[in-house]
Amino acid sequence: MELVTRIINAGLIPGLDPLSAPTLRPIRTPVARDFDARQCGDGYYEFTFRVDFFVTKKPLRLVPQLGGLLNFLTLGAPGRDGLVGWRTEQEVLDYVAGISSTRKPRKYTNELIYRLRQALADMGLEMAMIQRNRALGIRFASESPKRSADSLGLAVR
Repeated sequence: MELVTRIINAGLIPGLDPLSAPTLRPIRTPVARDFDARQCGDGYYEFTFRVDFFVTKKPLRLVPQLGGLLNFLTLGAPGRDGLVGWRTEQEVLDYVAGISSTRKPRKYTNELIYRLRQALADMGLEMAMIQRNRALGIRFASESPKRSADSLGLAVR
């Protein structure tokens, strides 16, 4: 923000009055809610969720490696912001190395993430829902699933 103010005040953008310059706001990434994943008998994964008022009419169907990666990203522990927590780059690399026979897991991981983003864009959703941060890692912008005591094995029997 300070850099933008300095550029405007220095007159580097012709015709822009510093007093009427628009304020910059952080862009809000859409969040997947009511997320549900299931693996089909043929190995494909189907994901259903809603983003704001957009409800997927048909499930997002992904090939086994793409679906497995998205499922892996959504099974992370809850983060501080209420979304699924970040998976470190190394965790994702280890997962990809385990599901593929590639000799270059970093390059293949980048390709899988790109293909996941393309699949979201093909549905009319934001590619930025697959979030990547050098310090934190990778995650899918989804609410943390609420787990019941029974699903965690804590129910009294």
